[in-house]
Amino acid sequence: MDKGGEDSLLYWHTAPVVFIRFSKVQNHLQRIVFEQTKNEDEQRALISAIGKILNLEQHLVLEVYEAEYLKARENQYKEIKEEVKRKISLVSEEVLYLSEETDASVKQLLENGQFVKMQIATRAKQSLRSKTMAEEGQKRMQFLTEKIQNLG
Repeated sequence: MDKGGEDSLLYWHTAPVVFIRFSKVQNHLQRIVFEQTKNEDEQRALISAIGKILNLEQHLVLEVYEAEYLKARENQYKEIKEEVKRKISLVSEEVLYLSEETDASVKQLLENGQFVKMQIATRAKQSLRSKTMAEEGQKRMQFLTEKIQNLG
């Protein structure tokens, strides 16, 4: 998979780890507050402040992760879009080549058709001339045959 896909996987695999670490930090700080402060009101105020600070930090980290995730997705989209454009371009070039090849083949067929038409016309004239000559030859043979019969 491309980098955009890797980044999105990284996002989904590392974000929970970061939040688990925030939770561990919060637990550790709460333990320190309980150990260092004996006044319950002070403890509640400090724990509330720590919670708010860590929640803000988590929110900021989440925004950064989300921005990176969206950026990775956008990059992936752009790469796919460019790949599609490249493939379309290749297909277009191939279609153009095939079209030109087809055009050349059609022209060749037309030229061959004209040649065949001319050959047929020539053969037809030759056949007609041969027929005419055969008829004339037959008439002469008949004429000579009659002359020979008249002589005898």
